[in-house]
Amino acid sequence: MASFIESPYRSVGEKGTISYSGNVLLGRGGYIRVHPGSFNGCNVAVKRILLIDCVGEEREIKLQLKLNHENVVKILEVDKDNDFRFSIHVIVIEWLLIDN
Repeated sequence: MASFIESPYRSVGEKGTISYSGNVLLGRGGYIRVHPGSFNGCNVAVKRILLIDCVGEEREIKLQLKLNHENVVKILEVDKDNDFRFSIHVIVIEWLLIDN
């Protein structure tokens, strides 16, 4: 298991290196905070949720890791420490490509 700290964070997991800064926030909702980060050198979104709020979600995460659909944000990796689960997501920037 990786050791997570608020800022900066870096972990070398089974699939690669995850890093993010807890000082920058892309979004939040309910129990979740989303930070910009990197996974093996690629820009990603790092979703952080308290483990106590993740009870019963293991099955959903396993299914999302296998899912590959154009309308669903892809999860690249999941890791956790003693307090948080971190899921690493592809950053969706399609809205930046809209013609003015």
